[in-house]
Amino acid sequence: MSSRQHKKKEKKDNTDSAVDDPGPASEADSTLVGPNTHTEADNVTPPDNSVILSAINGLKSEFRSQYKEVLAVIKEVKEDFSTFTERLTEAESRISQAEDDISGLQGRVVKLEKAASDLASALDMAECRSRRSNIRILGLPNGIEGNNPVKFLESWLPQLLGADTFPAPVIIERAHRLPSSGKQAGRNASSRPKTMILKLLNYADKERILRAARDRGTVMFQDQHIMFFPDLSSEVLKQRKRFEEVKLALRKRKIKYGMIFPAKLLVIFGDRRHFFDSPEEAGKFIVTLPENVREAEQPTRIIKLIIQHIFFWLNGHNAWS
Repeated sequence: MSSRQHKKKEKKDNTDSAVDDPGPASEADSTLVGPNTHTEADNVTPPDNSVILSAINGLKSEFRSQYKEVLAVIKEVKEDFSTFTERLTEAESRISQAEDDISGLQGRVVKLEKAASDLASALDMAECRSRRSNIRILGLPNGIEGNNPVKFLESWLPQLLGADTFPAPVIIERAHRLPSSGKQAGRNASSRPKTMILKLLNYADKERILRAARDRGTVMFQDQHIMFFPDLSSEVLKQRKRFEEVKLALRKRKIKYGMIFPAKLLVIFGDRRHFFDSPEEAGKFIVTLPENVREAEQPTRIIKLIIQHIFFWLNGHNAWS
């Protein structure tokens, strides 16, 4: 073999070895794939059309079932909402009707309250009229009337208040003692005189008894303080009890006062009379009064005396002329 042939053979061997062992190469070279090169993706078999259609049909059936469930829920919600709307409309109608009924009932209640108040006032007035000839006597010793309180009182009253108080014999229809109240029962109820209540035939005799007792100031019998009061209903007594503090203030100032039926306060100050329907009005009036009424009345008395002297002087001057 010649040297030329030997060199060609070595060159061919080097070329084959370079193809069998390419050696280190760059990333760009490694990415290059020849037309005859086979990868793992080339080994994957593409899915058949029937498989794709089957998957799509499965999704469609699942969507249809879920869609039907959503439609059923929406239908239930619509039905519930419709029911709620009907109930709400009915409730609004009932509330409107109830408001109308309440408005009408309120007017009726006001009328009924006024009617009840008028009836209560008429009943109280009738009760007071039935008691208008009655007198309550406090402090009369127990048992002194004996078995016949009417006969005892008919003879006892003229002796106590004076025979000239009554132009004619006193006639009493009935008389009895009131039972002890619960508060008095536990505090020497046997020794405490019970209230005597009597009904006079003549109303004028009642006024004479109360006037004579008031003029005397203090009425005593067997070392007992006897007091006379008109017999009033519980409602009138409750109304008069509101003036207790006012009457106490008037007594401290030594101002004359009295109660007018049913519950009106009369205050006599100087030469004027003042009437009050409520204790608040009377209290405001009392605040304006002086503490010592006698000292306050001194200037008025002096002025009256001066006027009287002037009047007498003028009369005497006219007589001399």
